[in-house]
Amino acid sequence: MFWDVRPFQGIGPFDFGTPRDSVRGLIGGEVTAFVKARADEVDAAEALRAHFYYDARQALNLVEIFPGGPAIVRYADVPLMTRPLDALCAAMGAIGHPVTREPEGGLIESLGIGLYSPDGGDVSSVTAYDRSRFGSLLEIVQKSAERRRAREARRRAGELPPPEPKRFQMPQRQLGLAEVVFRNMQRLC
Repeated sequence: MFWDVRPFQGIGPFDFGTPRDSVRGLIGGEVTAFVKARADEVDAAEALRAHFYYDARQALNLVEIFPGGPAIVRYADVPLMTRPLDALCAAMGAIGHPVTREPEGGLIESLGIGLYSPDGGDVSSVTAYDRSRFGSLLEIVQKSAERRRAREARRRAGELPPPEPKRFQMPQRQLGLAEVVFRNMQRLC
């Protein structure tokens, strides 16, 4: 079974904006609610290996998928999970959707997709979200990514010096991709 990401609209059979009760009906199996990042109450569907997030109106606005479930998550026939992050970045760039690399994965801002790969190896979760999830923060991230790409182009052209080497950072506990996306967006504000 394939779950295609529909940018900012949904993933697989799940449409963003669907009420929580309807999402639970679509899941069709056992759902466990728990509190995760930002005190969101999240629905976990273990059989699907997925977490479902909702807004204040209890409408679906983010889905996080983990390996081992029945669905193959993809966009434009490109599988998004359990493959090396570098290979996925190359594949997405080839179809016109560059991945903005982050310390623990990457974002495809143009599609509303987050990729979690804490060690830079295989992608270990995929997140699809709608525009309301991050609101104006998404616009900030998109503008930041555009500036970063322009800066890199200027560096390649020799107009700017190379970037400063990154300082060592202590490893943090593993975070879910939704937490990583939220923290990165908080950092930009």
